[in-house]
Amino acid sequence: SGGQGNAVTADGGYYTRTVYYGWSGYATVGYTSGAFSPSWRSYGSVTEDQGGQDYQWLEPAHTISGRITDAETGNGVDGVQVYGANVSAWSSGGGYYQLQVYEGWSGTINVWSSRGTFEPASRSYAGVSGDVTDQDYSWIRPWIISGQVTHETTGLGVDGVTVRLYDQGWKNAVTRDGGTYSL
Repeated sequence: SGGQGNAVTADGGYYTRTVYYGWSGYATVGYTSGAFSPSWRSYGSVTEDQGGQDYQWLEPAHTISGRITDAETGNGVDGVQVYGANVSAWSSGGGYYQLQVYEGWSGTINVWSSRGTFEPASRSYAGVSGDVTDQDYSWIRPWIISGQVTHETTGLGVDGVTVRLYDQGWKNAVTRDGGTYSL
């Protein structure tokens, strides 16, 4: 960060990046799989060479896997993000997911979707030393609030009325098609 660009390793994993005098920022590392120790480094006012800024790549050795299912129907739910420190996957193919972690990985796995909640909401792991299977989550559908706004005298639906609901922020619906709404 700090506008200094990228460096790619070559010839045995060595890298070099030139920064301007007095540069401050941080460096992160990334690869297609696995994790790094440390995962980032912070620099403040660089005024001389910074040798020995080594990182260790931790090869993925194990998997944490399971399935996301609809709590009501039992069907798999695709498109749910399953994530933790240095790991992420999306459920697909009937709600299945698989995360690759390195030997000794510790952390919390969370699940996320733009709608609904999950049971459990997360799971914690300490010192993973083998594949961990059957780490299933149930997706709980959000409740839908719906109704109709009617004229007190005629009983006819009134279109164009804004109905508001507060749930961690305001959500709005405008009545239409005979005064109906759904939130």
